[in-house]
Amino acid sequence: NGQCALAWVHTNSDGRGSSIRLQALDVAGNLEGLDFEVVPPDPGVLWLAFTAEKPSGDIELHWERFSADDERSLGVFRVVVDNTGNVLEPVSLFETPAVAP
Repeated sequence: NGQCALAWVHTNSDGRGSSIRLQALDVAGNLEGLDFEVVPPDPGVLWLAFTAEKPSGDIELHWERFSADDERSLGVFRVVVDNTGNVLEPVSLFETPAVAP
C-alpha cells in the first residue's frame, strides 16, 4: 500500500538505558500519526536488528538486548504491532543468547 515505518533506538535522557520507537509514514513520505514506543525503557542496551512491514501492513521488529554493563547478550526478541502501536503478537524470545566459545 506504499506505507512504511521507521524504527529507532531512543536513549534515555540520562544516558542510561534505551527504548525502541516507531513512526509510520504514508505513501507520500509524510508522518502518519505520532511516533510511539514499541519496546519500553530498559536499563540495558538495545540493538535494533530488523524492521519490516508485513503484507498485512503490520510491523515486525527484532532487537538484541544486552545487560546493563553491555557485556553479554540476553537474546534477540521479536514483536509485531500495527501502525498505531497495538501489539498483535507480544514480545517473545526469537533467538537465545549466543554462548562464547
